[in-house]
Amino acid sequence: MRGFTRLLAVAAIAVGVVSAPGTAVASEMSIQSPPPGCTGWHDGSTYAEATCSTYKLYRVSVTYCRVQCNTEYGIPADRDKPSRLELPAGGGISNLGVDIIEF
Repeated sequence: MRGFTRLLAVAAIAVGVVSAPGTAVASEMSIQSPPPGCTGWHDGSTYAEATCSTYKLYRVSVTYCRVQCNTEYGIPADRDKPSRLELPAGGGISNLGVDIIEF
């Protein structure tokens, strides 16, 4: 019984070590928010949009998590026009920002 308990403890440590890098990647993602003069929104899963009145060219950016988290970018847009991004179902948008292309 004591050997079985040790085996379970070793297995639990191994699972923790294997899953730790994925956790670190998620925590390294920068939290974004639209800069002053920009507004945006997302539905939490498949759609995001942003509009800026203070920048000439920009695009919406989101952190999209499915199996892992990645930064995804929308179509570039001119001042006061919406930049849109559509994503596949099955993931989630954790935050939204704006990537400034031209001031």
